[in-house]
Amino acid sequence: MKYETIIVELLARIQALEEEMCNLRKLVSKHSQALGVEENDNKQSSVNKFGTKDIKEHITNLKQAAADRGEKSITLKSGDLHKVLPLHNSMPMVCNAMYACMTEGDEIIQKSPSGYSSTLTIKYYL
Repeated sequence: MKYETIIVELLARIQALEEEMCNLRKLVSKHSQALGVEENDNKQSSVNKFGTKDIKEHITNLKQAAADRGEKSITLKSGDLHKVLPLHNSMPMVCNAMYACMTEGDEIIQKSPSGYSSTLTIKYYL
């Protein structure tokens, strides 16, 4: 096995994720400032102001980062997105954003009967 190549690829992915988290923190901070909410003052208020548009932007950024790394597709799971975003009990909003980001050819890998659970998994082709 080419461990050195694998390690370099993993480090590149980690770096991309760190950059995305930094961008996400800036976005949350910007929203908090625009709403006049102190970041440590009232987390619930800032959480509720994070909307579908912001989630779609995050998904778009993840897709772009994967494309920049030369990947052909990216698979996202609603539960994972919900965990990394400043959300609370917002799974339908995450799922709606995921569906809205689909283009022709993208695949739903897994979904619950309702279609709005933490198990929704979509493969986006880049």
